[in-house]
Amino acid sequence: MGVVAMKELIAAAGLRHDGIMDKSELRTVAREAAEVLAAAAKADPLAAWEEMSGRQQFIEVHPGFSQGKVQGAWFGTPPGEIPQKPPGVVRFVCISDTHECIEDADFELPAGDVLLHAGDITRKGDATKMARFCDWLKDRSFSHKIVISGNHDACTDAAFTGDTAGSTSQHMAACCTYLHNQSTMAAGICVYGTPFTCWPLRNDGSKPNWAHGVVRGAACEKLCAKIPECDVLLSHQPPLGRRDCVDDIGRGHAGGCRELLTAVQARRPAVHVFGHIHEGYGATSDGVTLFLNVSSLTDGCGSGKLNYPIVFDLACAGE
Repeated sequence: MGVVAMKELIAAAGLRHDGIMDKSELRTVAREAAEVLAAAAKADPLAAWEEMSGRQQFIEVHPGFSQGKVQGAWFGTPPGEIPQKPPGVVRFVCISDTHECIEDADFELPAGDVLLHAGDITRKGDATKMARFCDWLKDRSFSHKIVISGNHDACTDAAFTGDTAGSTSQHMAACCTYLHNQSTMAAGICVYGTPFTCWPLRNDGSKPNWAHGVVRGAACEKLCAKIPECDVLLSHQPPLGRRDCVDDIGRGHAGGCRELLTAVQARRPAVHVFGHIHEGYGATSDGVTLFLNVSSLTDGCGSGKLNYPIVFDLACAGE
């Protein structure tokens, strides 16, 4: 690389250089600049998608879709129109981003064995609203109820609500299996749950903008590297390019996490269940993992209009 090109690279990265540096010193600073620019591109979901999309496979998914251990999946389907559960499967019923509305839904949840909630139970992290959800949840007749928090659930994040977050989380654990970067077994099926979403730090650098937030790039990579092999991954954050499109961005996939997609495609769970991006509701597949955005609210927190729960059947362990 010539001297002019190295100086242009350094300038693009926002680094300064001393004009009297020799070529060896200039090359060192240019290498640092290249690393800065590479990290910035990695942290930008739009740039990351442009780099990764050509290697992705997309399989058309339709109600009743089967793939590997998945013996059927239904989305956008009224509960009364979902077929009865066949023998030899575990039925999962999935909701997310209910934002204090599911308790007053005008439909009953479909019958199933395992209820999954992928976070954003509340609107503004009110612990009393979380308690109301717990009361509702206790009356749901599932053998297993597995729940994670989302970015709106600040009442479960000590960085936002201090010591009271622990008591709220304990209250949750009394009405469900409440996961925070943990695994559990449900009817012989391994489920791992993580509440994180990608957010920049606040201006004062004290913490991310929202609860359970993780800064894109190295911090996300570190957290996602801890995701173990599992049958079902439950996260609030969507993976990059998979039902993560934010309508008002204009250039497509902007809500997803590159590091999460990389982790999912390395661990190869049968199903990845998530929410967060309400407009991404639906299903997609890469031929190995079925990706389900199970966001319940159809738009922002105000309307109260809900999508139908997404349901899928997994073959029982040993089947």
